[in-house]
Amino acid sequence: MHRHTAAALLAATLLLTGCSNTSDAPSPGATAQAAGAQVTATKTTFTPGIAAVGTDYTTLKVTITNTGTTPIKVNPLYFAIVDTTKAKHAVSIGTVKGEIATMELAPGENTTGTIAAEGTFTPDYVTWTSGYRGPEVRASVS
Repeated sequence: MHRHTAAALLAATLLLTGCSNTSDAPSPGATAQAAGAQVTATKTTFTPGIAAVGTDYTTLKVTITNTGTTPIKVNPLYFAIVDTTKAKHAVSIGTVKGEIATMELAPGENTTGTIAAEGTFTPDYVTWTSGYRGPEVRASVS
């Protein structure tokens, strides 16, 4: 019986610690200060790039600013577009003119460019991840 009590106590503890309705992810439009970056995004007209197949793309103009104290890396592959149904769309490389460049930004520097994802959908927010595994910054699409 002692074993059943310990198991019930462990189950109750796990259940209660997993029932938080707070999230560690930044809300759309917020800046993740840990990432040392600020991102803005606006919907823009699609202008086909060299790798575009057709015109069925959703395109955003994004600006990223290094608000930290160390350099950050920018790469189109570090962005994703989340639509109003919360589906996440990967960015298609080379499909749009003026694509955001791959570079390193020193503290205080910024860059602007476009990103595009296949398909026509209503974008809700864009995410930028510091590298492939770093903190995520979300910006509402205006």
